[in-house]
Amino acid sequence: MRNALTVIATVCVCASIRPGAIDAQAIPFRVGMTFTFATKPVDSDVRPDFERLLTVMAVSPEETQVDDFWSYAPKTTGKPVSYTYHRTFSRRETAFARGIWMGELSGDTAQHRGTSYMMASSTVMRLLRTAGEVNITLLYYNNVQDAGTLQRVEPTTVPVSILINGQRQTIPAIHARLAVTSTMTSTTSAYDLWFADDTAHAWVLRSHVIQGGVPGSQDLVRVDWTDTGTEAQLAQAMTTSCRAQVYGIHFATASSDVTPPSTPTLDEIAALLRKESAWKITIEGHTDSIGGAAYNQDLSNRRAAAVKDTLVARYKIEPGRLVTAGFGLTRPIETNTTLAGRARNRRVELVRACSPSH
Repeated sequence: MRNALTVIATVCVCASIRPGAIDAQAIPFRVGMTFTFATKPVDSDVRPDFERLLTVMAVSPEETQVDDFWSYAPKTTGKPVSYTYHRTFSRRETAFARGIWMGELSGDTAQHRGTSYMMASSTVMRLLRTAGEVNITLLYYNNVQDAGTLQRVEPTTVPVSILINGQRQTIPAIHARLAVTSTMTSTTSAYDLWFADDTAHAWVLRSHVIQGGVPGSQDLVRVDWTDTGTEAQLAQAMTTSCRAQVYGIHFATASSDVTPPSTPTLDEIAALLRKESAWKITIEGHTDSIGGAAYNQDLSNRRAAAVKDTLVARYKIEPGRLVTAGFGLTRPIETNTTLAGRARNRRVELVRACSPSH
């Protein structure tokens, strides 16, 4: 069975982020940053929505190393299944490749060699801009390959919204489409891809696919990292607003297990609590609407408790300073009718016992 498209992002070191519309190169590429993709797989009758996480592990002039983590809960068991794949892609691949690796369930690291790893190469982007089309090969689950002409859809860029360290930003993207008919099955597949309008690092912001009449999609919904700037933002929010939304804490699908990509954010929270030793914090858990009210209430309770347990056990924060509360699906900040909205509703919030200052 073919799997949903999955995408991994690479970006460059450029200008700092600013509110509103931003240049496609405005996300600094650094070790430790995590890209969160909300996924609706084509086999959604087997697996419901899940999140896929890409964490940048190492960067050199020759190559980039990433950890690709994802988990899902099969509907038959409801028990989370998690995988982490270690990937390396070269600068030459991101510059010249005509193949685009879009997704997999294999630990074979050599399978993607010679392709741009979940992005469009500089060559592909140049031809989309100048000619409006380019011949490519898409490679994905089970070594199935679809080759054909990728054609630009709109003559101008289109806006795609994502959260960058919790702030909504709009990135210009080139929308392109590939339609192919399999010679093996005679079924038609259509791929709509939105690439960041960046010749050097055209990562995929959004991908929608119809395979044999079955739709699937995956959206980049968040990019998170921690540094002195993000640490200052967290401290300011907790000082002036007494509340902060935290998106860098991740859980296995349908589970309260805190996953490895959460470590930088937990480090940041623990450092702030050590610095502000008098603070007492409520850790709130919030979910999307999938599964119903009772299920999500229990899940949010367990996730908030798991964050507390981690802060106490790993970072030695005094348990008396931490209170937990779960709100389930009752406090959405966006619609639950879209992949991106549901992903943004799944969050942790930190609340300090104080009065907001203005």
